Amino acid sequence: MKKVVVIGTGVGGSAISAILSKNGFDVSVLERNKFAGGKTASYERDGFICDMGVHSSPSGEKGPIGIAAQMVGAEIKFLSTDPIAYFFIGEKTATIPLNLVSPTSLLKMVWLSDVKFKNLFGAMLLFLKILRKQGKKTFDKYQGVSFRDFFLKHSEDKGLYGFLEAFAVLMFVMPSSESCAAEFIKSFAPFARNKATGYPKGGYRQVPLSFLDVCKKNNGTVKLDEPVQKVRIEDGNVTGVETKNGFYPADIVVSNAGIRKTIEMTGEEHFTENYLKWASKLKDSYSAVTVKYALDYQPMTELVGLSIRKNYSFDKDIEQLNNGIIPKNLMLYITCPTAVDSGVAPKGKHLLLAGTPVPDGLSSEIIEGILDRIEEQMETLYPGLEDHIIWKHRTNLEYGNLMGGRGAAEAIGLAQSVGQTGKSKPNPRMPVKGLYIVGCDAGGIGVGTEQAADSAINVSNIIINEKR
Repeated sequence: MKKVVVIGTGVGGSAISAILSKNGFDVSVLERNKFAGGKTASYERDGFICDMGVHSSPSGEKGPIGIAAQMVGAEIKFLSTDPIAYFFIGEKTATIPLNLVSPTSLLKMVWLSDVKFKNLFGAMLLFLKILRKQGKKTFDKYQGVSFRDFFLKHSEDKGLYGFLEAFAVLMFVMPSSESCAAEFIKSFAPFARNKATGYPKGGYRQVPLSFLDVCKKNNGTVKLDEPVQKVRIEDGNVTGVETKNGFYPADIVVSNAGIRKTIEMTGEEHFTENYLKWASKLKDSYSAVTVKYALDYQPMTELVGLSIRKNYSFDKDIEQLNNGIIPKNLMLYITCPTAVDSGVAPKGKHLLLAGTPVPDGLSSEIIEGILDRIEEQMETLYPGLEDHIIWKHRTNLEYGNLMGGRGAAEAIGLAQSVGQTGKSKPNPRMPVKGLYIVGCDAGGIGVGTEQAADSAINVSNIIINEKR
């Protein structure tokens, strides 16, 4: 029986531990934090179960998380609402049905975008182009094209661009001038067609916890507060990992800690100069900060909310923030977990979570100003909100770094940018025999946690096929 050590309990690490243990591997999972789940962990406070991030699952049970759960028998139940979302676009507001490809949804999105009359036909054609099933040839065509350039080839409507850029930023946490058009189409179209956007019952932590339960049921071990200090290599082969508590022998090590962190744990001497140079140039997604509210009333009945100004541009926000100016209206991604799951709060109480993307390198003063602006906007969007707060929790970049294990505060992981997707996506097999990467750095396609689950499915298949 092959021994496997999995480093990290994020969705990628926890899902691959479940799949490999289910397939007869002897799996040990080691987590540096005292809690499991990484960016998908949740914490308990005064009877509330609050996510550390701001999450929803675009494709729910029909997406990679649901597929991985079915593969191993993990108990993950997704809950949803219809309408699924409430959008605030400039001065306009509207509910959005769960079926994003319905004529009603498409017309609402075009109306919200404030598309100019002369551009209406082109706007509908663009939506249909994005939403219809595409072949490999089309994806290959757009691998080297940013989403912004892709859009400008089809339309010059500023309202529509701002609306679609908001989706791109939500999906990849980076400006559309950098994100890959092919990755956008591959990721957006399936969840729009699946009509299964949802939230896991019991909080987002149930995703990694359920996968880890499967691992343990299949004789795997899970150890928290057990940071890996070194991946040991002998004669070019993985032999195990070292922690503060000793040595764990392994034939295979799968790291959910990202490429650069894994190189650091392994030692640069085990990699070629070209590989190290390549890895040093990889770009991460941008970061995010959040404000979370525990409330004594229900602020919304939809799972998801989105607020952007008219003609939104994340590039303009970045420019202002880097110059020390906080935009008057930040893009806010909002979730209300209690709209679908009353069990994550005491009876009659609710959770409302809001986040906004930010570039790296901002001063703590600017970050605090951004958090203040989030609170100001939330009070505008939900008048009287301040009167119903039981407690609130503001999170900064240091908090984001605590959640993940990559040594950075990025919101997702490796950026899904031009030059880092498709054939240029990093190979999950690192150039050391028996060493693999799982999660959002390699091996998967999709949005956030779903990309991590997709990676777990694909990388586990590689390992199973190679080790037969």
